[in-house]
Amino acid sequence: MVCPACNGSRLCQVCRGTLRNPKGGPCVACDYGTCDLCAGEGQLPEDWTPDPPPVTDFITFEQGHESAADSPWGFQRVCVSTDGQLEYEHRSRAGKRIVRGTVDGERVKALRREFSRTSFPQKPQETFQPGASIIRLTTTPPTYSVLIDYFDGMQMDGYREIIRDLSELNNALREDNHEALSKWRFERAPEVAT
Repeated sequence: MVCPACNGSRLCQVCRGTLRNPKGGPCVACDYGTCDLCAGEGQLPEDWTPDPPPVTDFITFEQGHESAADSPWGFQRVCVSTDGQLEYEHRSRAGKRIVRGTVDGERVKALRREFSRTSFPQKPQETFQPGASIIRLTTTPPTYSVLIDYFDGMQMDGYREIIRDLSELNNALREDNHEALSKWRFERAPEVAT
């Protein structure tokens, strides 16, 4: 079978055999200008199959609204993935703040397993009292979302652990609580100037 990476040319697809990265500097994608996948042979065994792409699950926790008078911190969203990526967004009348970084992916996987102890993706409740205690929990893939009251959810097995952990992470990100963030092994990504 012809190598799908180099299409049989045997050359590295980054440097095309020049050993120089087109963006500058030496090529780090290959050994001596040859295709990394087929090791410069141009062919792969007939029974070769590509590795499946890794499956990454996301959990998103959303709470509040930036314009609601009964939402003391405005809108907050924290999204974590099983590969350890994190994005936190905080919008209030005072402005918008986004924090990106990494957390312990194993802890996120354990949290993702907690959903199996709940009725998710079925609605855990139908009615709500007005207020900022309503939380949206979303998982992807596949994308499912439920609304749940914070206080009612803290009484439900599975949801209790999910809401408690994500609420603590959400609060720690809002308050820059380094002690609480260290429990998640949080590392902030460098800020990117826009």
